[in-house]
Amino acid sequence: MSWFEVILFVLELVIGGCVLFYKRSIDELTKTLYSMQSILKEFEQMKSSVSLEEQRRHNWIESRNQKLINLIRYSEIINIGKARLMTALNNESKSELEKLQADINSTIVNLRVDSLTLMGVNPEINDLSVTAFTDAVFLLGNEVLVRISNALSLLESYNKVLSYALTLPDGQEKLKWMQKVQDNKNGLIEMKNNTTYNSHIGYEDKETQYIIYLRKVFGKGIV
Repeated sequence: MSWFEVILFVLELVIGGCVLFYKRSIDELTKTLYSMQSILKEFEQMKSSVSLEEQRRHNWIESRNQKLINLIRYSEIINIGKARLMTALNNESKSELEKLQADINSTIVNLRVDSLTLMGVNPEINDLSVTAFTDAVFLLGNEVLVRISNALSLLESYNKVLSYALTLPDGQEKLKWMQKVQDNKNGLIEMKNNTTYNSHIGYEDKETQYIIYLRKVFGKGIV
């Protein structure tokens, strides 16, 4: 073997070794990059999962806060309903009474849904003032509904009896029916004059305690 062939053989060995070395290095680099890519992918998935959980938490807090504020709104709707009832009685308006009845019914349903959601789902709502105030609003709403129902009954009876009495000829029978008309009228007047609600006993204290609870949740000065 000549010196040229020896040199050529050595060069082939060197080149072959370099190729093998770099191929191995490239394979290792590829494996490393793939491994890092997998780690980054898992990290992004974990980050996405945490972000989703944080978003859910944020959404629930926003929803909880709105439900807590809603309880105040429901109480105001029902309290205003007492004034609306007085107006409807003064006007002897069946349509006003029926509209008020529908509004109070809707408010009570929303009240129960929001309060049950708060108490059933959120473990942070553990203050008795929330339950006490919710129950007070519910009872007051139902007392207003009972009065509306009685007013509708009296008004309908009054109109029917009056219409019938006016068809009768003058005499004892007509006087008897006119007396029934007056009895219904007196019932409406008595209801209008009766501004005392049993469910309002202690209502303001429960409302005050609830406001104090809201200050704990939202911070002083905000409520």
